[in-house]
Amino acid sequence: MKRPSMSAVHGLALNPDGTLLAAAGPGKGIIFDTASGTAVTKIPGATGHAYDVDFAPDSKSVVICFHGGHVRQYDVQSGDEIASYTGHSGVPQGVRKVKFSPDGKQLASVAEDSTLRIWDTQSTDELQRFKARADVNTVAWGPGESHITFATDVGLHTVEIASRRGKTLDTGAIADVQVVNNQILAAWDEAIRFLTPDLEITRTLEQSSVSRMRAYEGYLFAASWSGADAGVHRWDLSDGTRQRLPLPAPVGDGPHAVWALAIDAARGVLYAGCNPMKGSSNIVAWDCASLDLLDL
Repeated sequence: MKRPSMSAVHGLALNPDGTLLAAAGPGKGIIFDTASGTAVTKIPGATGHAYDVDFAPDSKSVVICFHGGHVRQYDVQSGDEIASYTGHSGVPQGVRKVKFSPDGKQLASVAEDSTLRIWDTQSTDELQRFKARADVNTVAWGPGESHITFATDVGLHTVEIASRRGKTLDTGAIADVQVVNNQILAAWDEAIRFLTPDLEITRTLEQSSVSRMRAYEGYLFAASWSGADAGVHRWDLSDGTRQRLPLPAPVGDGPHAVWALAIDAARGVLYAGCNPMKGSSNIVAWDCASLDLLDL
């Protein structure tokens, strides 16, 4: 892929059929054709520091969230802004993650204003607001169709949306949460935890500074942004062993800081968004089975 003019890639998302990859970072939003590696759409309205991006289930639009508290929706073909979700506080309280519901009718966003908000994607009206005790860093729909899970600097929460009742577990700061096969995956205090819907920990994998996780078949790919574990690791969930994925050398003396992951399960390809790498763009890809670096 041609190098996007970004100092880093902090958000990555694939459309449902894996033909398009959206990347978001400081001042930029770019959509790539995954077959050719070419940029097909540049989003001129993506100004400021972008933290995350997600594709609508119909592949016609993406939503990007920003440091200034903005949540904006863009047409995939033209790059034009088509909607704005207004309500989060502005600078310095950025919106950290966005996630469409599986049917695309709702959008969840979480921010440093200590809120999770759920929006109607047709009207852009705010449907629900959940107030937390600290900055909210990440969100995932589930477990099941009636719940949503989110995490903050001090806790993990799962809530039944209609009743607004849920469970809370005190934790350290959590950067990413995933819901996979009715399990909740969250990382804090130098380890990845697997939890039941009742927030009971059933398994622990030691990895520090985890920024993103993605499950694939019997594996878990986990990225770290700093420290001894900086880079991307593949955990074999059958025996708890892990392998570090190869990466090009970073530009300068910095670590292999990886901020975003996206996985094309149908093709078995993992994408990572990171700080600049020598001889590479800010986006790197591997074959999920062999762990070979792929030529983009």
